[in-house]
Amino acid sequence: MKKHNDSILTIVIAVFSLISLTFLTVSVIDTNNQKASINDKIQMTHKKSEDLVIDEAKEKKSKRPGISNSLDALNDFFDGYYTFENQQEYNNRAKSLRNVASSDVLTDEKIFESDPYKKVKQLELQSKFTSLKFFPATLNDTEVTGSVYVSYSANYADKKAGTGQALYDVTFNRSDNKITNISKKGDLSVNTDSTLYE
Repeated sequence: MKKHNDSILTIVIAVFSLISLTFLTVSVIDTNNQKASINDKIQMTHKKSEDLVIDEAKEKKSKRPGISNSLDALNDFFDGYYTFENQQEYNNRAKSLRNVASSDVLTDEKIFESDPYKKVKQLELQSKFTSLKFFPATLNDTEVTGSVYVSYSANYADKKAGTGQALYDVTFNRSDNKITNISKKGDLSVNTDSTLYE
């Protein structure tokens, strides 16, 4: 009788072990499925945010002429605005941008600041447009609005070039193919002084 009870006990333990193992396996599979689902959601969110950022390479392939034309104008404008090698080129930026910007923009003293003390010449300041990212906000039959993140490099005298970034809000008129409003929101900088984090 004792042998019979021991074998029943062994069978019961084996059955419980099998059931426990099954639950554990299902639990692991369910956890992996939840992780995969969360990763899928993160990737979808990241993809959606990437789709909102319009850069020139992607937009050239698209069929949205309003965005594409505004990108062309923005690239021309910021290339002319941030690229200069001497005082004369700096002073003539507004004149050289008449094809892509309205007279209101070109006479805006907040955008085209005067340089009465010739700081560009004194510091031997040079600048070069690097790239931009455009974040469209609205698009209709008459205009495109959005924000532009601009990168450029600058150096003075014999000093090594540094990089700068600036953020602007812009309006592009689709019928004139010109930027009709631009306002600078600020300069952006990344701190590279690691001692600040100690």
